[in-house]
Order: sequence, then C-alpha cells, then structure tokens
Amino acid sequence: MLILGTVHKVGVACILLISSIVLALPAPIEEASVQHKTSWSGGFQIHVFEVGQGHSQLVVFPSGFSILIDVMEPSWNTCKGARAVAEKVNKILGHTHVNVGTPSHWHLDHLGYAGYGGFWCLIEEGLLQFDTIIDRDGGYWGGDVNGNDECDEDEIVWKNAGTVSGTAINWVCYATNKSNEKIYNIRKIAKWKSSSQIVPGDNGAKVTVVAVDGNGVVMVDGKTSIMGDHTKDEPPPSENDYSIGLLIEYNGFRYITAGDSDGEYGKTQGFTYNDVETMIANLVGSVDVLLVNHHGSAYSSNANYLNALKPTASFISCGKENAHGHPAESTLSRLRDVKTKIYMNNICASDRNYHDITVVNGDIVLKSDNGITYFINGVRYESKAATHGFSFTNISYRNNTNV
Repeated sequence: MLILGTVHKVGVACILLISSIVLALPAPIEEASVQHKTSWSGGFQIHVFEVGQGHSQLVVFPSGFSILIDVMEPSWNTCKGARAVAEKVNKILGHTHVNVGTPSHWHLDHLGYAGYGGFWCLIEEGLLQFDTIIDRDGGYWGGDVNGNDECDEDEIVWKNAGTVSGTAINWVCYATNKSNEKIYNIRKIAKWKSSSQIVPGDNGAKVTVVAVDGNGVVMVDGKTSIMGDHTKDEPPPSENDYSIGLLIEYNGFRYITAGDSDGEYGKTQGFTYNDVETMIANLVGSVDVLLVNHHGSAYSSNANYLNALKPTASFISCGKENAHGHPAESTLSRLRDVKTKIYMNNICASDRNYHDITVVNGDIVLKSDNGITYFINGVRYESKAATHGFSFTNISYRNNTNV
C-alpha cells in the first residue's frame, strides 16, 4: 500500500519474479521546452553510460537540448545508480538541468524503484531538474477507493500492461498521484509516431516516438493487440514489449534506441515475448547507429530488424558476468551478419566471442559537429546522409532538412 504523497514498498521477491508496468492519468501532449542553464559548445553527442546490468544514456544536441533515457539501479532500495548518473550528467553538461527524461519501460534496471532510487531519486532529491518526463501509458491510480489513505495495487487501473512488478506498482502510485507535484506536473504520455513532443529546436534535428505501449504490435495469433490490459492473461505479455522507442536525428544522422523491445514470439518464465522490432523496422528503415535492444538478449535483434536498419555501428549495454547471459552469441552473430561495428561498455558474459568487438571499458561516446561526420570513442565514421536520403512512414527525410 502507498501512503498518499509517498510510495508503495513491495518486497524484493516481487520485483524479481515479475516485470514492471507503467503510468498515468491522461495529460495534454506538449513539446518539451527549450531551456538551458549554461552555454553548450559540444555539438551533438550520445553517451551510453557504463552502469552495469542495466541502461542509461544521455543525448545532447548542439543547442544544449538534452534527453536522459533510463536510470539503472542495482537493487530496489538504493539511489546509487541515480547518483552516479547525475554526476556524469553534471560533468558533461556543466549543470544539472535536463530538458527531457524518458524511462523506456518500468523495470528496475531502467527506471529504479520509486521511494528510493532511479528517476524518483533524481526528481525528489533534486539531483537533476527536468522540464518534462515522457512516459508510457501503462495505467493510473484510480483514487483511494479503499478509504485507507493509501495507494493499493487493486486501486490501479491498468491501461497497457502485461507483467506487473513492485517497480511498476510503485511508479504508478507515485507518478499518477496529483499530490506528487514534482513528477505529476511535468509528466507527459508518449504518443506513437509523434515528432512534436520532444523538440530540440536545432536545425536538422528531430526526435520521433517509434514505439510505445505496444502500438502496432500483435500477439502470436496475428490479430490480438498487446495494447490494453493484459495483466490477467495466462501468461501475460512481457513489460519489455511496451518499451518506448525513439528515432533521434540530426542533419540526417539517425540513431534508434528502443529499450528492451523483443524481436520474436515465445514463452518463458511465466510471460510471453512478442515481435515489436519488425513494427519498428517497417517505420524506421536505415539508421547509422543502433542501441541493441534488451542488452543483446537472444530474443531481440531479429534478422528482419537488423537487415532493415543496417546500422554502421551498434552499442550494447550490459553488466559484467550478468546472470542473464547478455549478450547472446546468437545476437552477436546476427549483428555480424549485417557487418555492423559493435561497441560494448565492458565484457559482459566472458565466454562470448569478442574478437572483433570494441570493448571500451567505460562509457560509449559518440560526437559530431555536423551530423555528417561522427566519432565513436575517437574512431571516425561518415553518416549515410552524406550520400543517401531516407523515408519514415509517409514523411521524407533529406540531408540537412528539418521536416
């Protein structure tokens, strides 16, 4: 149960057994404001932080407009991950103001646990100051129906959800409670295919929501949408398949990041996983750089997805000797098949074949002054935009054009 204005505390076993879910009361769609505390002269940058078995990354545009995606925590009752991320952000930007924060989905290693760490800690303890939180629409607290001045799990109205864990329950109780003004007043629901919610303001810059809440994705039967309340299904869809995916562009440079999205159909550990990647691939097409989904899981990075994206370089964020065996050797093989250059924060599962992979032993950093030439940890690459045009759904993207 959750005391009004505070957070629901659920046991560790609950967190480990089931996945997370989501968010909030409907709010008007508004673009993130372009505000900056100090001048920025670092050009366009992507920092995939070394955080262990989880994920967190910072994207900065030449104007200084910044997006923080995910905050990993190593356990439910700590703010250790959030503090480390805040320190990195402050060092990069020179201040603690971030325009947009986006938890890709509601698992501990991407969101943290409300009441202790992750985004909650960044917001409530003032470690970072956000203009906007772009979140997924998993559910909301329906009010104190039980009359005990607490947010109970049976008072949550699930909207787009499958597996549910304490991480998800706590987040919904926190983020959709009007009394928690620091989060409630800045939180917006991500809108599928929208490029008007996250607006950097730079010429040639665009951020498009290419996945959220299972939009456009059906189950293995080919007709049942994974959208909606599937929390009572036996088994329910994985929380991973409700991840937010963003296509980030600057002067034709294209980068895709989609949380823990799955790329095939199957069942495991009491839930189903579903092919979200094919939907994304059909929308996005070719990119320059890919953040590999789900830390390199065997259930992600399907051949259709990789052949459609054909990334020049791919980033994998996973923990050293993690219990999940990330990245899978089969995933590394599929990445090699499309001749992408693979970068990893560190050596994760030590029994994998890493002979042709760049292990940076720290943060993966991409920098570009113009979106045409870019450098990944000092190695130079040329954007596909130097010689090619692209299309996204029915919207055409050309070199140096802000559509």
